[in-house]
Amino acid sequence: MVCYECMVCILFHYFWCSFLVQAGNYDEALSLWTECIGMDKTNRIYVSKLHSNRANALAKLKRHEDAIRACNESLQANRSNTKALMRRADINLAIGEKDSLNKALKDYEELQRGDEHDMSSKIKQTKMAIKNIGKKDLYKSLGVMRDATDSEIKKAYKKSALKWHPDRNSSKSEAEQETANTKFKEIGEAYEILSDPEKKQRYDQGVDVEDIDNPHAGPGGRGGHGHGGMGGIDPNMLFQMFMQQQGGGGGGGGRGGGGFHFG
Repeated sequence: MVCYECMVCILFHYFWCSFLVQAGNYDEALSLWTECIGMDKTNRIYVSKLHSNRANALAKLKRHEDAIRACNESLQANRSNTKALMRRADINLAIGEKDSLNKALKDYEELQRGDEHDMSSKIKQTKMAIKNIGKKDLYKSLGVMRDATDSEIKKAYKKSALKWHPDRNSSKSEAEQETANTKFKEIGEAYEILSDPEKKQRYDQGVDVEDIDNPHAGPGGRGGHGHGGMGGIDPNMLFQMFMQQQGGGGGGGGRGGGGFHFG
């Protein structure tokens, strides 16, 4: 039995951690969640909730494997903790690898059988992600996971675009220039879709990249004549627009028009 003073301390830590998470201070919250677990290991429901909260902080820090382990510990303490089960499924979906997607699907289906949550949309999304394995992955093109925030997507695009911009690779061999040009177009296409909430939602629902601008296209197949690619947007122009939005300046739109000059 936990003494009254210890219980007050536990409750204080618990609510303070919740405040830290809301404030975005995930590292400190994670440390305190772990400390809370050591205060009372006899209450399995409480311990399960703490591990689930740790998983949330770890996921925010993009420590996905550690977050899954925390979910496993939460469920080991209390198998009926549906929040931990859903959190584990969401993390595996964000990872997006075949094994992770299959695990996510299994968890979503278990939640669906429990009649407490409607997981039909998540199940459909996960099945579509499994079906699309091997196809073009816009998240991988930018080097981010499926739970990436808007700011993380922007940051990843800027980093990759600067690396693969044709002007930066103009002194390299012809083969290397061709590779850079291909990569630059790929990340431009990925950003053009993932930075647009509506297009991103359609892509996440399984609509093919080639059909993303076609309002009649459904998941996994064409429903009419898509516009394809980046909707006619020049990747150099997209990059120029992005740099101007970020206050990064930038020159002309390509090699022939002054371009971008990198040191």
